[in-house]
Amino acid sequence: MQNDINSANKDLCKVKNIKWAPVPTSQRWYDKLQMNVNLSCSPKAFFQAINRLNRKKLYIVKNLHIYKSDIKKNLNITMKLIAFRIKNEHK
Repeated sequence: MQNDINSANKDLCKVKNIKWAPVPTSQRWYDKLQMNVNLSCSPKAFFQAINRLNRKKLYIVKNLHIYKSDIKKNLNITMKLIAFRIKNEHK
C-alpha cells in the first residue's frame, strides 16, 4: 500500500512522511493496519493522485486535515489511512 501511495503521488505531490502504526489490530481473518500520511501539493494534483490509486484496494481515510501553506500555494494534507491484510492461515 505504501508503494501505491508513493507511485500515485509521483510527479504530483511531495510525500513528506509515511509512518506505520507499530502493531496491527487483529481480527478473525484479517489484520487492520494504520499509517499516518503527510503530503504537500496543489488541490488539482491531490485529486489527480487520488485518481491514480489502485482501485482494487480498499482505502479508508480518517482524521483528514487539509490546510493552505502560508509560504506557497500548496496544500498541506495529513491523514490516517487504514489498510487491511488477509491472514494466511496454513493448517
